Amino acid sequence: MSKNKIIENSKDRILDAAITVFAKNGFEGARTRDIADLAEINIATLHYHFQSKDNIYGCVIDKIHEESSKQMMPVMIEQEKIIKNSKDKKQIVEAIKKMSGTFVEVINHPQNKRFAKIISFEQIDQSKHFKKLFETVMHRVCEPFMEAIAKIMGKKTSAIEVILYTHTIHGVMTSFQNNKSSLLYLSGWNGYDEKNIKQIKKHISQIIDILFKPYL
Repeated sequence: MSKNKIIENSKDRILDAAITVFAKNGFEGARTRDIADLAEINIATLHYHFQSKDNIYGCVIDKIHEESSKQMMPVMIEQEKIIKNSKDKKQIVEAIKKMSGTFVEVINHPQNKRFAKIISFEQIDQSKHFKKLFETVMHRVCEPFMEAIAKIMGKKTSAIEVILYTHTIHGVMTSFQNNKSSLLYLSGWNGYDEKNIKQIKKHISQIIDILFKPYL
């Protein structure tokens, strides 16, 4: 194995370990020592690649952005075109539903569980890196929703009504990840299978219909 490949593998192991540690403890509670131990490297090697905990966390945010973009952006871009060009409010509501469905699929996919936990930590207790996470990941998701809602309401995206509606929908979508244990306990579901995700998406679509009925 070449030296460059060894370095790349070490960085990937550290980054993967960091995602696990930050998902478990948040930024403030995470220690570089824990990351190094999980990656099975010494602390000097960690600092050689990433210099500091801040630097590692920034790279984790970049990774969340990279993965979420790959999974969500094709659908988001397609629906953004509809939102921009359509004058039919019902069609715009359908675009919101499709974006919501994609979001639910992505956030509840097992491979994204750690990313969702990191974002939840930041929502509950902001670290100094919240601005970067919001602007590179969260706002990119919220933006097309805000544009759609503003068009339905006939308001600017900066209007408080638009912001509140956007966060209401966002709250509904994320609740099925943030409150997953409660839902599984009450419903008797054994995790989220394809059938359950389909039912969740249908439920969210019904809520969206209720929210926008007064504007149609």
